[in-house]
Formats: sequence, C-alpha cells, structure tokens
Amino acid sequence: MIRDLPRVLDLSFGRGLADASIEQFRAMRAECAEFENGASIVLRLAQGRLNLLGEEAKRRADGAGGNLGELVSGLADLMSEAMRAAGSGCLDQELNPPEAVVGPFTALLDAGVDPSVVMAVVELSDDELSAALHALQDFEKELSSARCSLHREIDVLKPNSPAASSWANRLRPRAEFVSWEPIVRECVSVVASWRRQ
Repeated sequence: MIRDLPRVLDLSFGRGLADASIEQFRAMRAECAEFENGASIVLRLAQGRLNLLGEEAKRRADGAGGNLGELVSGLADLMSEAMRAAGSGCLDQELNPPEAVVGPFTALLDAGVDPSVVMAVVELSDDELSAALHALQDFEKELSSARCSLHREIDVLKPNSPAASSWANRLRPRAEFVSWEPIVRECVSVVASWRRQ
C-alpha cells in the first residue's frame, strides 16, 4: 500500500476540521489533491493497457487476433473512443502530482501487469491474456474506489463545505465585538474638514 494513503483515506482524517487552522485545512486538501491527481494519471495508464488487451481479446473472439500490425493500426481510434467514453470525470486540478505519488501507484500497476506483457500482447496465450485482463480490471476497480474516496475527502475540504463554514462561525463572534460607528464618524469628520479647507 502507498505510504500515507491509508491515513488520508481513513474516516478519521477529516475529523476535527472545525478546530483546524486554515494552514492545516489547506495542507490536508493539497495532500488529498496530490493523491487524487496521481491516481487519475495511473488510472489512465491502466485503462490504456486494459483497452489494448481488451481489443486483442475481442479480435481473437472474432477470429482476427494475433496480428500486431492490425492491432497497432487501430490504436488511435481505440484510444480516442476510450477518451470520449471516459469524459473528464476529474476535479478541476492540474494533473502534476509529485513522482513520490505517481511512482508507487505505477509500481502497483506494473506489479499486476508489466509493460512487457502489454508489448507482447499478440504472443500471449488465451489464458495469459485472460489473466492479464482480470488483473487490470481488479487494479482499475480498486484504484477507482480509492479515487472516489479521495473525491469525498476533497469535497469535505472545499471552501463552501460545512467545515469551512465553521470557520466563519468561529470568526463571526469576534466581528460582532467590533463597533464600526466610531470609525464611520471619524471618516465623516475627516471628509468634512477637507471640504472646509
């Protein structure tokens, strides 16, 4: 498991936000966003591998598998269809997470289905192809679930969330002790003196 990810996904991560400082609030949101962006990038890699292996399985079922040239020639259409089907589905974030996040996610993906397996897709036996497809599907399901949990954490940490509103409630009593009347009177007095000059 990726270091710190279990802590972020734990239900207790978002507790105590009402007492958190704005710096803590922002740090927690940034940490969740880094994990979410890292998961998004590696999820796309997994989906690309899954699409390629799935296409080979489909071609074999139709009696046309095992031809690398034909498979490669259809990659552009395959990937563009996959992108349209996926849609954006992402938070409005720049996908630029640190390697410390992307690297471990990618290592988990490679441990399930190494790039060399994908490169040799037409040479795989039917059983090997099926096993690789199932491994990728399991990885995609698990990572998608973690990403959804990160979305929920980030929603809790949004500026308009109940936790953020609690800050306003904490600050409001202080504002109520401030009397603006003397300040307004002073401003009026200064303006009046300027006019008399």
